[in-house]
Amino acid sequence: MKKKFIFITGSRAEYGIIKNLLFLAKKNKYFQLILIVTGSHFEKKYGNTYKEIINDGLVINYKIKNIDIKNNELSAINFIANNCKNLSKIFSIENPDLVFLTGDRYEMIPAAISATIQNINIAHLHGGEITLGSFDNAIRNSITMMSKYHFVATLNAKKRLKLMGIKPGNIFHVGSPSIDKKFPIKIISKNLLIKNLNIQFNKKNILVTYHRETTGNSNSNVDFKILLNALNQLKDTNIFFTGINADPHSKLIKKEIFKYKKTNNNIYYFSNLGKLLYFTLCSYVDVVVGNSSSGLIEIPYLNKPTINLGNRQKNRDFGNSVINIPLNSKIIIKKINHIYTSTFKNKIKTIYNPYYKINSNSSIIKIIENIKLV
Repeated sequence: MKKKFIFITGSRAEYGIIKNLLFLAKKNKYFQLILIVTGSHFEKKYGNTYKEIINDGLVINYKIKNIDIKNNELSAINFIANNCKNLSKIFSIENPDLVFLTGDRYEMIPAAISATIQNINIAHLHGGEITLGSFDNAIRNSITMMSKYHFVATLNAKKRLKLMGIKPGNIFHVGSPSIDKKFPIKIISKNLLIKNLNIQFNKKNILVTYHRETTGNSNSNVDFKILLNALNQLKDTNIFFTGINADPHSKLIKKEIFKYKKTNNNIYYFSNLGKLLYFTLCSYVDVVVGNSSSGLIEIPYLNKPTINLGNRQKNRDFGNSVINIPLNSKIIIKKINHIYTSTFKNKIKTIYNPYYKINSNSSIIKIIENIKLV
């Protein structure tokens, strides 16, 4: 009898991580895959990314659309409450053997709560990591404590889970499935990219992916202006901004990007590039600047440097191609200039990425095949 296996995705970020894992689960003769899609996937301002899932050839079994999309704390709380009700109903209907949750986004917490109350096994991917500049850190640890099986991306994450009291036999070091050489990140030609995005490249080119810090006393609007002030001092440089995520008040950052774009002709903004165009663009720019987890996980896999800003990813594991700096215009300019030097280029000729482990996706599937779910 097949194991009934529920995956949930609530944002483009974690869908990019689990996409290939979904394909393997779909093909596996031991699993019945059920895919639930919710969150920002159904919001136009984030690119209606549920269409990407459909275009990838995956069947969406359940769609849970948002009832409140005002981009504030109350909206996020309403989302969590609404999804607790909806997911509980789905879990009652399907009676799954396992619910698979990824990462640390608030879109995952209602699934964890519902599965825990209904005594359903939870498998968690990317637990044990640290991001002190975001409430994602607390959410990640909460999901960890509600989960039975743990698929961690780094050795440090494995150590942290043991310190949290997680049973060692239920922790599996598998790496991040988004950087699996069996499923190489697809890259199209530079000319095709230019045509598809209607862009031009300059002598120097930078991609910026910046999200709001959601903990502490940080004023994200002010912080982002510090970054813009630094970027404004660059010469012969095109800057490509990626879209914001669904954090409360993140639209303030988008407003600042558009204000900046009006007075600068070297700026491009994309609300949602999709995985193919995003990683292709990353592969042709000189550096990725910002505070996204992709800068620490996937960008090193593309042999590109990352300048990681501020506290959002503070204390997260990182390799030698990542430069961590505070939000200070002078330091940002200094480090951007540094990545063009022979000293830095020699340093990252061989890039170490703590999130990489061979055959990540197939390892996860094989482990789940052999788990006796009770």
